[in-house]
Amino acid sequence: MANIKVQDSIEATDDIVETIKELRHLEGLKKRLLELEEEYRLKIMDFMGTNQQLKEGAFTLVSWKSQTRRSFDTAAFRIEFDELYKSYLKETSMRVFRLC
Repeated sequence: MANIKVQDSIEATDDIVETIKELRHLEGLKKRLLELEEEYRLKIMDFMGTNQQLKEGAFTLVSWKSQTRRSFDTAAFRIEFDELYKSYLKETSMRVFRLC
C-alpha cells in the first residue's frame, strides 16, 4: 500500500456543515426508532408470556423460542493460560468516524 500523507484538519464547506446537521438529526431519529422497536418487542413478549408462537389464524406472526449456544470463555482462558492467550492477540488499526 502506498504511503498516504494524513492531514490533521480541513475547513468544512457550507454543504458539509448542512450534511452534518442532517446526519445528527437522522441519528436522533434512529435512536428514537430503536427505543420504539424495543418498546414494541417488550409489549409483544409480555402478551406472549410463556407461549412460543403468536398466530393470526393459520399464520405465525412471531416465534419466541429458547435456544442454546456454546461460547468460548475468553476471561477464564486468559487467567489460566495468559501467555498462550497473549501469543494469539492480533493488533489492528482503523480510522474511526465520530461526530463531535
